Amino acid sequence: MITLSSYWTIIYKFYLPAFALTFLFLLALAITLVAQAPPVFGLGRTGLMVLSWSLFGVAALIYLWGGLSLKRVEADAEYLYATNFKKYYRYPWSNVSRVAFKQRGAFTVGWVTLREPGAFGERFHFLADNRRVQAYLEAHPDKKIVVLA
Repeated sequence: MITLSSYWTIIYKFYLPAFALTFLFLLALAITLVAQAPPVFGLGRTGLMVLSWSLFGVAALIYLWGGLSLKRVEADAEYLYATNFKKYYRYPWSNVSRVAFKQRGAFTVGWVTLREPGAFGERFHFLADNRRVQAYLEAHPDKKIVVLA
């Protein structure tokens, strides 16, 4: 079995959001609780409160939209395995319609599309490790399902 996901998956799913959201929440809370705040960037206390809570809200939405839905994906000759780090699910390759990859900045994002919806729905995504994907393709050249886009 070869892991197709990058090690960055766990960092973007758990560690980075935990530290970033905690920092932004504590910053917003501190600004809210401070009685007198000097003006920063021409913003008074109310402006800083709105700015800090907005930053926290945007970071939380980005995490909920992108980071929370990341999966770890592994594959062998017969099955594709996906996990949300709590439960593993096994999908036979006959149920996998397509695996596509696209470069997004410094990372390669992979999408798995199933023929019938599974535990994670009909489609889920993961951060791919290019070297591992190539190693899998070399070990299993019969898998025509994998598309590098």
